[in-house]
Amino acid sequence: MPYNTIMVVRFTEAMFIPVRYMVTLLILCLFAGVPLQAQQESEGNSDTVRQMAMLEELAASVEMDPEHVLRGAMAVLGPRGRELDPGVELYARALISDAYQAQGQYELALDAARQWEAAASNFQDRVQQAMALNSQGISRWYLGQEAESLTAYRTGLALVDGRNEPDTEADILNNLGLLYYEMGDLDKALDNFLSALRLSDETRNPSGMGHTLNSLGLVYRELGQLDVAMDHLNRAYTIHSRLGNRRGMSDALNNMGVIYQQQGRADLAIRYYEQSMELEKELGNGSGVAEGLSNMGEASAILQEMDEAVSYFNRAATEYEALGDLVGEASVLINLARLYRRDGQLDRAFEIGSRAMALNADISDRSLKLRIFAELAEIHAVRNEYAEAYQMLAAYMSLAGQVQMERAGRRTAELEDKLKLREMDREISSLQQEQDHQDSLIRMGVSALLLLLTMILLLVLGYRGKARANRLMHKANKELRAARDELHRLARIDPLTGLYNRRAMTERLSQERIRYERTGRTFSLVLGDVDHFKHVNDRFGHGGGDDVLTGVARVFKDTLRQQDAVARWGGEEFLLLLPETSLEGAKVVAEKIRITLEEMTFPLGGQKVGVTITFGVTLFDGSSIGEALRRADAALYEGKKSGRNCVIVSGEDS
Repeated sequence: MPYNTIMVVRFTEAMFIPVRYMVTLLILCLFAGVPLQAQQESEGNSDTVRQMAMLEELAASVEMDPEHVLRGAMAVLGPRGRELDPGVELYARALISDAYQAQGQYELALDAARQWEAAASNFQDRVQQAMALNSQGISRWYLGQEAESLTAYRTGLALVDGRNEPDTEADILNNLGLLYYEMGDLDKALDNFLSALRLSDETRNPSGMGHTLNSLGLVYRELGQLDVAMDHLNRAYTIHSRLGNRRGMSDALNNMGVIYQQQGRADLAIRYYEQSMELEKELGNGSGVAEGLSNMGEASAILQEMDEAVSYFNRAATEYEALGDLVGEASVLINLARLYRRDGQLDRAFEIGSRAMALNADISDRSLKLRIFAELAEIHAVRNEYAEAYQMLAAYMSLAGQVQMERAGRRTAELEDKLKLREMDREISSLQQEQDHQDSLIRMGVSALLLLLTMILLLVLGYRGKARANRLMHKANKELRAARDELHRLARIDPLTGLYNRRAMTERLSQERIRYERTGRTFSLVLGDVDHFKHVNDRFGHGGGDDVLTGVARVFKDTLRQQDAVARWGGEEFLLLLPETSLEGAKVVAEKIRITLEEMTFPLGGQKVGVTITFGVTLFDGSSIGEALRRADAALYEGKKSGRNCVIVSGEDS
């Protein structure tokens, strides 16, 4: 073996011993450290598992005992700066926000949701950020911050877009739909609810699907599709019942009760309201109990059970007052005032209405404010306090105008957002071209030309901005004119029947007389009066009388031509204007309506009640509108003397 080779071998053998020794020591050190590290990791994992289990237990009692949940979740968070597993911290912050919402402390809930969002952002968890924004949207909704709530929901949706988080996305879409529902935009509400339903999966997230079905029931109910609404609500109740979700069951039962009430089955509605209220009692939800009592009061009023209705309304008002819920309390009080007004107890109606008015300054719900102004205007008018009635009506018109202006403003803002997006696309393209041009100019060294082009660009953009502002202003003015026209229309409509009021019909008669003088084309007038209407009111109350009047109005609308007009002329009196119609033709129309009503029945007080009507018919002969109305009234009087339920033509032998 060569010497060099021998030296290499020996050197290797000599080095092998210490290297092997060092490796052994390293392995021993590593194994010695493993138990300590494993023990530390095991203890950390154990704490996390224990904390998560505790939070899971707390989550089950958010509705029943939110104060307990708050204390428990805050204890898990511990002092500021304490290091926690990200999942534990985010879960705890979510529960704190939920608990504050369950208590109705929406400012605190909003602040907690902001902290939740900040923590999620710190952990770079976009899904948790979206959930925190969803919670913020709910709190802002209850605080009356509609625009901010919309922004929160939309931002949350953008965070989960394309991240395969269907449950979170469906939850946000459902809440966004509810916000649009409250804002009166049923089309957008329906779109969002249907999108949420498409993302829902009963196997994966049955609770979320149940809530979405319940929300869809609300929209279909408002759209008048009651059978479809009831189908969705029944499905929602079945899902929540299977899950033992009493809150979901209560919501579905309450909404089914509302539908039965709309269908005229108030007795059945009360049974559903009672079941819903019992579930709310079990949950300890005072707000739900108060809502149930209020609904039962409305149903009892429809059934003409005055004492029961007053009792339910008073109990509901007491519940809302104890909760500090001014909106709920004012809403119940104004319902109670309306009940007393319809029963003829005007002093009591004014007293209760004044209590609602006293709460008006501290509530932000403008639809409720409008109800308060409208009811007090009615009460003052019936009490012959016309100056006060005018003040309430003026307040109503002013607020209604503000609402219409704000809606126009929101639509303008949405349009502006769309225009901004388009402008940004054009600007990006323009800037890219400008950059290329600048590079060319720099290479050529023509800096003066670049400055000139920049100035020209600014002038052009300024002109475009001005033109866009003018377009938006034109759009806003158009919306305001539409709002003014709508308010003008409402001032001409009888609020109970939806027919023309006396003022509007007087204007229409004047126009028809002018047309007669210009063209010679005559017209007929038909004056109708519901027979024995006082007996209906005495037997079934003013609510029953209102039902009869609205039913009679529907018959008029269904029978008359588009060019005809009909007005509620007095309490139970109706005036029909039939252009270019002879006496014989007018008599045929009146007879058709009389027979239709004679064959109808109205569900009043659990009974099927029939009513009849008497008509007086006359032809305008060019003398005067007053004289024509006198002849129609005389013919009507003749019909009443002849036994009612007939049509008498002025000038004919009776």
